[in-house]
Amino acid sequence: MKLISLNTWGGKLLDPLLGFIKEKSDSIDIFCFQEIFSDGEGDRNLKDIEPNLIDKISKILPDYNFHFQPGATPYRYGVGVIKEVIKEKPLVGNATFIKKDIKILSWEGFMTYPKEMKKEFPLDLEAVGILLNIDIKKEDQNFSIANIHGFWGGGPKDDNLARLFQSRRVLEYLREKIGPKILIGDFNLRPDTDSISMIEKEMKNLIKENKIETTRNHYYEGMEKYKDYIADYCFVSRDLEVEDFKVLPNEISDHQPLYLEFE
Repeated sequence: MKLISLNTWGGKLLDPLLGFIKEKSDSIDIFCFQEIFSDGEGDRNLKDIEPNLIDKISKILPDYNFHFQPGATPYRYGVGVIKEVIKEKPLVGNATFIKKDIKILSWEGFMTYPKEMKKEFPLDLEAVGILLNIDIKKEDQNFSIANIHGFWGGGPKDDNLARLFQSRRVLEYLREKIGPKILIGDFNLRPDTDSISMIEKEMKNLIKENKIETTRNHYYEGMEKYKDYIADYCFVSRDLEVEDFKVLPNEISDHQPLYLEFE
């Protein structure tokens, strides 16, 4: 099977993004998206973010089933920061699209850190720190596909209480799953953190194994300023047979797409 993961940047580069997804739909079995907006009203009026991105993607992927896991509260994004909390729509979260010839056994989504921890950080963030897991079956083999958008507290992407809790919680959750596991997405974490090394003790880090130098591009203004080159990761259980893994060159977001081929 073939999988692509991408933080869509809320669809700021909408036409290239949709063109890429439509082109890849001929060969890709699973798409894991982060920073997806749903049920927005009006046109593209949120700093060029597409408030109905989930609808636009689903229309060009008619041969896929999908699940959408929003954060607990919708947010209005500015340029690089959350500008204001809004009580109405749109919602923002993770979405996973799976080809209809693949059987979905179950799905579950949850916040990766306790709500009580929010008060420890300067921003009231619930739009990040989301895990959407889908258990699938293909040719008598079960797989768990865990799509994550990791906690971001408004500061450096180093260890903090929420991120350490997040890694422990996700690992505990995946340990209960039967069959090979994939944990993929935008972790909002530096490679040298304890939060990453904790996961590496139990799963293979394909970013490290393949010596990937960056998962960002020039659209991300903080890349050189903060030396913030890696945000996205793909971890796989040791019983997963990896055929190919790479970062694709397409610039359709401020993140680069991750490509995984596995059996």
